[in-house]
Amino acid sequence: MGIRESYPNFINDALQIHYYQACYDDIISNQVALKDQDVYALGMLALNLALIEKCSILITESDEDPEKKTHGMLIKMQGDRKICDRINPALSVMEKAGAQVKFYFERFQMTPQSRIVKGANALDESGVKDAPGGGMSQEDFKSI
Repeated sequence: MGIRESYPNFINDALQIHYYQACYDDIISNQVALKDQDVYALGMLALNLALIEKCSILITESDEDPEKKTHGMLIKMQGDRKICDRINPALSVMEKAGAQVKFYFERFQMTPQSRIVKGANALDESGVKDAPGGGMSQEDFKSI
């Protein structure tokens, strides 16, 4: 059984499995080499993506369907003396999960910045972009 099907035990619902396998497919299609021990990092990426999706549902307000109406950005809570509005805790969870997703995206080369490598369409050592037809030489650049 390969990495795609052998997700870690903490991946336990259909949404997390979906994100795990979708991220695996994206990483492989980008030709990033994965090792067996990467299942845990890939699992954490999937878990955080699923968490963001679930939290976004909690903060979404739907006026069209009363059954789908959720708390929104602010929730009403009982304070010491009265009911007051507080920021929905799902926003904080989403912010923390988003930072983790960004970290794992960079590690798995899933951001444009993390995919910069030498080769076609990349900067060479002189800082001149490779272009069809040769581009500018350093002498041409200095003469400007």
